[in-house]
Amino acid sequence: MVGKVVVSGISIILVVGVVIGVVAGVHKFGSSGDSGETLTLQMKAVSTICAPTDHKELCMKTLGTYAANATADPKELIKAAVLATLEEMNGSFNFSVSLAANANVTDARVKMSLDDCKDLYQFAVDELQAAFSFVGDSDLHTVNDRVAEIQNWLNAVVSYQQSCLDGVEDAKLKADLQNNLQNATQLTSNALAIAS
Repeated sequence: MVGKVVVSGISIILVVGVVIGVVAGVHKFGSSGDSGETLTLQMKAVSTICAPTDHKELCMKTLGTYAANATADPKELIKAAVLATLEEMNGSFNFSVSLAANANVTDARVKMSLDDCKDLYQFAVDELQAAFSFVGDSDLHTVNDRVAEIQNWLNAVVSYQQSCLDGVEDAKLKADLQNNLQNATQLTSNALAIAS
């Protein structure tokens, strides 16, 4: 009799242990599955947003960080694309200011072209700030209805970027500006494709 009680007690302990283990395992599996599913949905949203872009790898890299921060909202991803472009353009503007200040330029035309680049880059930054504010302040339906306005801002940025490069005759300065502007140019192209 005592043996049966001991065996029954051990059996109950084992059954309770197995039940606790199964419940804990199901809970853990369910939690990681949900976050994996969420991350997959976010990356699908990024992939969809980046599909029409010419520079998909840069787009995926740029917007992938936003997806990792738990957003799959198209409006937030559009906003992120414009913000990334704005940040790169700010960097290019700062580079042009530094280049104009530090360049040992005796030719007045070269100095004027560098000053023009500063102005054009500032105009580009202003256009990107306007686009970013617009996307941030609008709901997605309003953004969809006013895509042409966003495209105008982004097309203006492309024009300012190209006008700067077209105006610089000094080959080394032009190459320096072009190399520095590469990411901003590609991100602008991506943002324009996304807006389209």
